[in-house]
Parts: sequence; structure tokens; C-alpha cells
Amino acid sequence: MKKILASVLIAFMVSTMASANEFTVDDITYTLIIGSDEDVPTVLVASSSRSGAVEIPATVTWEDVTYKVEVIGNWAFRDNTGLTSVIIPGSVMSIGAGAFYGCTRLTSVTIPNSVTSIGNMTFCDCVNLTDVTIPDSVKTISDGAFSGCLKLTDVTIPGSVTTIGYTAFQGCTGLTSIFIPEGVASIDEDAFRDCTNLNSITFGNAMMSISTRAFSNCTNVTSVTFLGVMTFNNIFQGFGTAESPVTLHIPSLWPTKDRPVNSTTPWHGGYFNCEYVDPVKEYLGTMVEPCANCPAVEVIKGDKKVILYNPDKVEFIKVTNEE
Repeated sequence: MKKILASVLIAFMVSTMASANEFTVDDITYTLIIGSDEDVPTVLVASSSRSGAVEIPATVTWEDVTYKVEVIGNWAFRDNTGLTSVIIPGSVMSIGAGAFYGCTRLTSVTIPNSVTSIGNMTFCDCVNLTDVTIPDSVKTISDGAFSGCLKLTDVTIPGSVTTIGYTAFQGCTGLTSIFIPEGVASIDEDAFRDCTNLNSITFGNAMMSISTRAFSNCTNVTSVTFLGVMTFNNIFQGFGTAESPVTLHIPSLWPTKDRPVNSTTPWHGGYFNCEYVDPVKEYLGTMVEPCANCPAVEVIKGDKKVILYNPDKVEFIKVTNEE
């Protein structure tokens, strides 16, 4: 009997603690962030059934206590198909995994400069999201953050971002161009996979690691511009065909005949999704036969066309002057 009473008492205590740490105001449920060092108690948005245009408050008052809203919790608005737009206050520092996953009517999001991280799959499958500005405070765009955002036509990636995660923009078929700023140190695998309408890509002036298949199945890319030196491995895997030529624009600091290819140059590594091809080797008179299915590639250095790769003839043609 004593054991039963003890169990009931423990269950009651746990229930009371849970209810004390969670409350609902205006159809938004908040959970107290335990262990916060701030003078003002903080809460995270745990869930919400609100529809239409939603503005999350910076503070919320419950039973005469005012709380600071600091986090949008994991899966907080998941599958809320009535949500059309959301304004996140400047008090919020992070947006959790899947926070807006599957919000199929969501069209615009305002993210404040206070946010430093966008979690995994935060806006995944928000198929009508067209307008989002990533603030300068964000350092990481996590795995699958905008995957499946079919109508996302314009994304500005700020210089504060250092990592673009796995499948971060996978299947964003509305994207036609993208600028990767110099602050980005790495782009993970499949980050832009299946962005089939992506036409042009520009990489900022920095040493960058671009993973295999980062742009896999981006079959309509015709222009890639490098503003600086970087390392990569097979980043053109899946780029077009011989009928869809790709033009590469490279700066003067890239390897030349006087600075031949070696293990530290940006050309070191696989060039296509086929056998090893290195256009810089043409300077050295060395040729590795590529596969016939690779796209036509034109390499332009400043105002001079350096190399033209013709997949039909399987050879490199060197043009020293555009005049």
C-alpha cells in the first residue's frame, strides 16, 4: 500500500512540475527553459495551432510573471497547414529542428539578426515559401533546412554563414542562381541536389571545400564563376550533358603554365562524374581521356579563353587570345 501511495505521489509531483513549466497563451504553448542564467526567465515556443499570419511575441506574461521568448522549439509548428506567414522576434536566438516542417501554406518568414542557427529540416517541405531572408548572424544552415521549398526563387546567403549542410536546399526547383559568399568554408553533400532550374553559380573569394554531389542533378547549370581559389572534389557531378555546355570563369590567380598542377592547387581532384580530367594538365601537354557523357566545358580566365573541351572530339583546344 505504501508503495502504491508513493508511486501516486511521484506521478502527481511530475505532473505538477510539467504543468508548472508549461503554459498556453493565445494558442501558443510555451515551455520554461530550465537553468537559464538570465535575470528574466526564458521560454521556448513548444507548439502552436494558430493559423494565418502569426507574430511571435518577444515576451509573454503568465500568472503575473513575464517571460522572454528565446527559442523556437523543435517541431513547434510542424504540419501547421493553416500558417501563412510568421514574424520571429529579436529575442529569439535559435530555431529548432523541423520547427516549420510541412507548413505547406507558409509563404514568408522574417528571421531576426539575433538568430545564430537554423536547425535541421527547419523549413523542409514548405512548398509555398517564396520569401525568406537569412540574417547576418546565422553561421550554419543545417541539414535539410530548406529542402523541398519548391517556390523559393531567391536566397541571400550572408557572409556570416560558414557551413551549408547536407541537402540544405535540395529540390529547390525555383532557384535559378545562387551566390556563395566567401565566408562559407564548406558545402556538404547534396546541398543543392535536384535544383534542376539552377542556371548560374558564383563562389566567393575564399578557400572553400565543396563536397561530392553538392550540386548533383543540377542539369541546367550553364555558368559557374570562381572569384577565388578553392578545393573541391567532383563538384560538377551531374552538371548537364554535352547538349548543355557549362562555362567556368576563373580568376588570374588560378594555376597557369608557370604554376603547374600539383596536390595543393584548386584543380586537384576529380573534375567530372567520370574519369579524372584536369584542364590545367593541358598546359603541361598531358591529356586524360574523359568519358563521352561529360558536359561541354569552356574555361575562361579573365578576358582570355584558356581551354575549350569538346566532348565529341574528346580533346582540348587551347585558345590563347580572345581578340
